[in-house]
Amino acid sequence: MTFETSIFIPSKKPWLNFTLSEKLMFFPMFTGFCCCLILILNQKYFEIEIFESILKYLAILSLAFVIIGMTIRFWEYENLNGSFKGRLKIDLNAIIVDDRKYLLSDIQNFKIAVANHKGQRTNYSKSGPYFYQGISDSISFKRNSYSISVDFLLASKNQIDDLYRILVAAITQEKITYNRDLLNLIPEKYRDSPEFKSFILKLIIEKRIDCTEGLLIHGYSSDEEAKQLRAKYCQ
Repeated sequence: MTFETSIFIPSKKPWLNFTLSEKLMFFPMFTGFCCCLILILNQKYFEIEIFESILKYLAILSLAFVIIGMTIRFWEYENLNGSFKGRLKIDLNAIIVDDRKYLLSDIQNFKIAVANHKGQRTNYSKSGPYFYQGISDSISFKRNSYSISVDFLLASKNQIDDLYRILVAAITQEKITYNRDLLNLIPEKYRDSPEFKSFILKLIIEKRIDCTEGLLIHGYSSDEEAKQLRAKYCQ
């Protein structure tokens, strides 16, 4: 069981970090607004006919670019703002960053942040790219007081599932030294596996987690089931 992906090295974002669709929308909108404003002033004060014709042409052209920008955004990904360099591997024994191997048993303060995967729809409803690049994901940990932090690519939803399957296995098999914060790293949808539920019951029995909190994490379908679980595991 191995999770493997590309390491992402972010670069400094430019001041105006617009995608192509945003450039085609925002700049022409500003140009069109200016054209309309000048047209009003020209009609009121100057009445220069050729000037008015040029401005009308620019306003129509600006509108056309705005429509093009609004259309192409539905096929557009967010700006990358960085590059891929090196590989990240996670298995049940170690995290490998390029060629450096960190045993899970040796690391502390393990954290993971999964924001999105490549091809996932963004939350931009009216403008901006329609899809994520899948690069807003990271892991961090410490070994011997040395901090390691890595941004990485999630290429698909299936890859997210693969990642959490390994994390659940590593935590429940205690390949990583257990601490309460590790349980918070596992989203609700990945807590339904038999191995995770059995591990929570084990923690309750060994009194490494409070009974009430443990049963809430384990989950139950009714008060009666909660009472039975409490009677069996919370002695």
